[in-house]
Amino acid sequence: MMNAIAEQLDYAIDRRYERWKEAELPFYLRKELGELGAGDLTDRFYKHLHLGPEGVREKVGAGTNRMNIYTVRRIALALAGEIRSGGEEAKQRGVAIAFDSRILSRVFAEQAALVLVKNRVKVYLFEQARPTPELSFAVRFLQAAAGLMITAGHYPYDYNGVKLFSSDGAVMAPEYNQLVARRMEGIEEEVAIPLMDAEEAVRQRLLVLVGTEVDKAYHSKLADIIVRPTAFRAGRSRLRVIYTPLHGSGGQTLLELLKQMGYRDVESVPEQFQPDPLFPTIDEPDPNNSNSYGRALLLAERKQTDLIMATDPESQQLGAMARYKSREFRLLSANQLGSLLLEYLCAQKRANEPVYPAAFYKSLLTTELSTAIARRYSLHIVETPPGFRHIAARIAEEEQLGARKFFFAFDETGGCLPQAFVRDKDAMQTLLLTTEMAAFYKSRGLTLWDQLHKLYEAYGFYLEDQVSLSFPGLEGSQRLRNVMRKLRGEVPDKLSSLRIRSIYDSEEHGVRALGFSKEAANQELGANVIKYVFEDGAWCALQPTGAGTSLRLYYGAKEWSEVRCRRRLAAIRTALLYDVETIL
Repeated sequence: MMNAIAEQLDYAIDRRYERWKEAELPFYLRKELGELGAGDLTDRFYKHLHLGPEGVREKVGAGTNRMNIYTVRRIALALAGEIRSGGEEAKQRGVAIAFDSRILSRVFAEQAALVLVKNRVKVYLFEQARPTPELSFAVRFLQAAAGLMITAGHYPYDYNGVKLFSSDGAVMAPEYNQLVARRMEGIEEEVAIPLMDAEEAVRQRLLVLVGTEVDKAYHSKLADIIVRPTAFRAGRSRLRVIYTPLHGSGGQTLLELLKQMGYRDVESVPEQFQPDPLFPTIDEPDPNNSNSYGRALLLAERKQTDLIMATDPESQQLGAMARYKSREFRLLSANQLGSLLLEYLCAQKRANEPVYPAAFYKSLLTTELSTAIARRYSLHIVETPPGFRHIAARIAEEEQLGARKFFFAFDETGGCLPQAFVRDKDAMQTLLLTTEMAAFYKSRGLTLWDQLHKLYEAYGFYLEDQVSLSFPGLEGSQRLRNVMRKLRGEVPDKLSSLRIRSIYDSEEHGVRALGFSKEAANQELGANVIKYVFEDGAWCALQPTGAGTSLRLYYGAKEWSEVRCRRRLAAIRTALLYDVETIL
């Protein structure tokens, strides 16, 4: 049986490779293909890239298992087929397409556009790199049937990817995403997908180049993000800020908006300000990694800077470093920054208008500190499976019901959404709100770390951490599936010496104690996660990520002492790693 499977796989690899050899490839792909060794061929051609719940992210290169113009054409053709199934109205509403500053992003966006228009689907194409949240906004603003973003988040420079968006501006719903993925499975001849001539597409008004209208509308919404526009002006004029877009998009817009809002002492990191697909000053453009702040910290040493902020290349995640005890800078975790913003919004809005009834949205991997804050202010808490797309879906449901206003949302990755005119994580909004929050606390003689410790004193120490295990290649992905299968097949009552109170399993064991019935859990497609809650309220969770090539382990605890909380966190980490390694 195993020999038959191996022979079938070898045949598929050979067939795909021969198809590429015979195709009229661009020179750079032809050269790369000719330099591949036997081992490389297996990795490059053993499968087509799969469209997952968050889209596609992979290294750029030759092969069906890499990001290239043919992978993008295949996705675009499948999306065109799904839109065409919606009739003439869906085709006329079309697809909004944007791209970030990564390698070949503009080329990939143009290729996707020319496949769509060839299939008589209208396209609104941005001419310059734009933040992902602006693409989410554009889908809603243009009333498009879908959106397509060329981006790979904070992955290394040699990666790129595609994210698809539904008509409401949210990452495409899993059930719709699966329909597109199924259409992709039926497309084998990716090197033969036809394109329409760009000039002809413009003449036929199938291809519309997006001008400044969307920019102005989005920037106008961003300018309204401030909670108290006339308050604590002195704090704004005195706040010293350094900002870096880490070679991504959105930097110029944010600097201009900050200056318009009265922040006089805002500087950028010059060598990281302009978009650069090679990210020459950093290994990975991750704003939640302290290694990304080397250049900014050098600049801050020469000035009495209060706050350093960084956004990822697609402007979805914000990282912030603030002075700790008026001395060195420390990076706030995603959960810490989100909790600070939630408390700030609650306190400021309570002074002006009732907070209740309004909804706060979080994932089940978001810090429980946010739950404690929301309960104090009588917010309705909506908890979803991991991934911001689930939060966006619940926002839409609440909006249709008309029962509760949107208040705030953030997930376990550090993605925040202060206002719902965008339906995805928006670091542009988050940066403006974080700057206002820092100015407010500075006007009261506090840093963000000072305020965070006030929260810990009021609510208890909530600390979280995570670790990622890599499972590269075909063999690795099979090992990862075996880990999840075994965990589901042998439901434990304890993890090492830690006794489990309840389990949430997105596929099999929805637990009512966590707010999910089994039926509701099974409806959440693509949320492959298992969460264990221990008897004292501490927790841990396991979730495959990166198209099934890594396993992310999350864990969190609460104590009234920071030292005890860190010890508890270390014990959970040890137990979790031991159990996973035992299975491996």
